[in-house]
Amino acid sequence: MFWSLPFVRPPWHKGEESCWTLAVKGGYHGGCITGEHAAIAYLKCMREFRKVGYLTDGDGGLGLQSVVLDMVGIAPGKTAAEDALRGQIVGFFSYIDEMLCASISSAHHLDKISMDDALEGIRKGIDRRPSDDEADEAERAA
Repeated sequence: MFWSLPFVRPPWHKGEESCWTLAVKGGYHGGCITGEHAAIAYLKCMREFRKVGYLTDGDGGLGLQSVVLDMVGIAPGKTAAEDALRGQIVGFFSYIDEMLCASISSAHHLDKISMDDALEGIRKGIDRRPSDDEADEAERAA
């Protein structure tokens, strides 16, 4: 479902395992900016699907567990412990996703942010350089 976001591709796409396509750069602060705006885009997508009836109570959300598994690089385990951890992650984030889906209708503040603004924020985070962090620290110190 969330495959419609421009930074996500189905995991079966060209045999690639990863569905998370955001570039891993921009440093810590850039990563925070990128992550926040990716979350906004994810929630806007969920809200829109909910508005048009594509998601209803009990549908389980968009696939947050897939994002988390991809981010931390956890593939199907080779041991029972790895499988248990993967199962815990899927169970935990699937339930959070389902609760987000159930409550997303009341997240009216998302209507004030355009998808273009969210995607621009992602780009700014990815393009952030270490010198940007230094400039921010110097500005705070002044």
